[in-house]
Amino acid sequence: ADPAIWQPVGLAGGEPEYDVLFVGSTDPTIHTERVALLEWLQAQGIPLTVKHAYGPAAAALMGRAKVVLNRSLAGDLNLRVMEALCTGTALVTDAVDGLAELGIGLRGNAGNGRGGRSTAATYR
Repeated sequence: ADPAIWQPVGLAGGEPEYDVLFVGSTDPTIHTERVALLEWLQAQGIPLTVKHAYGPAAAALMGRAKVVLNRSLAGDLNLRVMEALCTGTALVTDAVDGLAELGIGLRGNAGNGRGGRSTAATYR
């Protein structure tokens, strides 16, 4: 993640625009499980917003969210994990390989998602 792009974003009004945000591909022919998860969360009343953006536009979106959701394609540590954490936004991700090396466990790390430290939690 390019530090010139992926960095904490100051919120003008102080409140994030999105409660839960997913930024990424949602092609159901490729991301069947991801799409099913996103649809299930929305059906449960979770205030989830789904956006398609890359680079600076994705960074700006993530910086305006309370929580960024990650659902990997193959259980791998993808760039979205790093990107979300670099923006200072709390992250919820599936339990992907490589999280332990980042100090992120199944219960996550303490932090408030803003002010210098990000929170990460995983699900199975």
